[in-house]
Amino acid sequence: MRAIRSDATRLLQIRTDATGASGWVILDDRVKWWQVLGSSVNATYQVHARTAQTLTFVITQIVAVNTGRSDVFVGCPELQIRISNGSPNATYLVACQGDDLTAES
Repeated sequence: MRAIRSDATRLLQIRTDATGASGWVILDDRVKWWQVLGSSVNATYQVHARTAQTLTFVITQIVAVNTGRSDVFVGCPELQIRISNGSPNATYLVACQGDDLTAES
């Protein structure tokens, strides 16, 4: 028997521009949780989230220097995330866990 991983389970790379902000990334509707694992540069950054129907966003967390990873957050349909106030031209890794793992015989 082997476990089958959901297509929504993946690592995403989010890149900031020269201002330290990234574009909005739409997570798969099947993402159950997500977490920013850190960046290529050790610096403070903000994690923003919003739903696709609104332009209003929430500062989900301010991650301090030397902390690296964010808290774990719950996914929802049409969730969009971005990095702001981060290092210019840095790459951030986001871990997404999709549907529960199922077993195949």
